[in-house]
Amino acid sequence: MKEIIVQGYQYSELDDDAKHNVKCWLEENMFSDNFFKIDMDEKDIIEHCNSNNYLFSIWGEPIHYLEKKEVLI
Repeated sequence: MKEIIVQGYQYSELDDDAKHNVKCWLEENMFSDNFFKIDMDEKDIIEHCNSNNYLFSIWGEPIHYLEKKEVLI
C-alpha cells in the first residue's frame, strides 16, 4: 500500500479564483433551490464549509472525501 499526502485548505485560506471554484461547486452540487445564490454571503459560506468539514485543493476542488478515517473496533 502506498500513502499519499495531500494538502487540504479551508475555504477561508483560498485565493479569489479558488473561492470562485468552491462557489460554483456549491451551486452545482449542494443548493438546487437557489438558496446559495440568494442568501449566502462570504461569512455564511465560511461557516457552511467549516461546519461540514469541507477541505479543498489549492484550486478550490473539493477533497474532503479523501481524508483518511480511522475506525476503532
